[in-house]
Amino acid sequence: GVYHSLVAAQQAAASEASKGVRPSLLRQESTASSSVASHGGTKAEEQSKLVDTRTEKEIERERIDAIAKAYKVPWRRIFALSKAECGFYVPALLGAAVFGSVMPFEGFLLARSMRSFYETDPDDMMDGVILASIGYVILAVSSLLGAFTQIGGFAFIGEHLTKRIRILCFTKFLEQDMAFFDDSKHSPGRLTAALATYALRMNAISGVQLGAYCQFAASLIAGLIIAFFGSWKLTLVMLAMLPLMAGAGGIQMAVSIGLDKNKSADSLAANQVASDTVQNIRTVRALVSEQWTRNLFQDLLQRSVPHQARTSSWAALWYGISQGILFFSVALGFWYGSKLVQDEGLTFDKMIQSLMGVFLSALAAGQALAFVGDINEAKAAAHDIFELLDSESSINPSSD
Repeated sequence: GVYHSLVAAQQAAASEASKGVRPSLLRQESTASSSVASHGGTKAEEQSKLVDTRTEKEIERERIDAIAKAYKVPWRRIFALSKAECGFYVPALLGAAVFGSVMPFEGFLLARSMRSFYETDPDDMMDGVILASIGYVILAVSSLLGAFTQIGGFAFIGEHLTKRIRILCFTKFLEQDMAFFDDSKHSPGRLTAALATYALRMNAISGVQLGAYCQFAASLIAGLIIAFFGSWKLTLVMLAMLPLMAGAGGIQMAVSIGLDKNKSADSLAANQVASDTVQNIRTVRALVSEQWTRNLFQDLLQRSVPHQARTSSWAALWYGISQGILFFSVALGFWYGSKLVQDEGLTFDKMIQSLMGVFLSALAAGQALAFVGDINEAKAAAHDIFELLDSESSINPSSD
């Protein structure tokens, strides 16, 4: 009945508080019911919970940063968990290197195909265009195989690592005594997060990030080799712009990926209110809270509008800046390349090869780094998981 719903609401509210979500309808209902039972004696406690919950996300961020600075990641222990899949690392890294070299080689083929169109003999022009077309087909197949090997290999390694960590953590839960679960640090929400998110974050250290760094290095190395074979002077000039171009490519990818993820706490709380209302509609009606719930939901949505508008404006500004940096870099390269063509006899195809080699490698490198997750969160996840696995239970039912 109603009492069962209130108890379930209290448990769910404790789980949400451990995740850093703003106070939801469940907490409001449970605290309202308990205040009726205790003649309003818990109003101050409710207000203190509101303050603590609103700042919990910042507290968690500070904790993660502190762990990232002091904690040394046990790489041997992490890779030991993936020992059974160690044979997949080599093809996955090779796939990342191939996939990272695709865009720089695209600049090389672009220069070759443009040179072919300047041939006065139709037969020579067709021969050059056919060779360039074959090169693009090879490039397409290499891109397919490289991306499949990289993503598939690291996904296979990561899924097995995640499964293994979750089994170890869940087994450790079953070995603990009741005092372990009475600690606020071991609340149901935090333990569930250890199973759901910590394993995935830890997987990023040994899987996704390793492939992204390999792809990043391959993009730069291949692009610089191609560019230096075109014109070393133009390459050096473009190399000075390389950090800006790589940053611009990373900004574009980050904006396109993370714009929908950057939601305010008010927006998340509004979603939680709607979900809790549907799940506990009997409690809402029993407390005659329909109008209050509607006003709360409307207020949360209204407060989230300025944040969303501000976030979208900043995202648009940074995207525009990144586009401007890319076009400014290309303009500088074409201007200096024209000087080399005019004064030092540099051929047009060599200029394009050098220019596109650096430009496309910077874009590929920036896009590779955009997929690198938060390394601090990954370190904190590894810290929390190994701390749990190393904890000893006073009563271990599985021991002899």
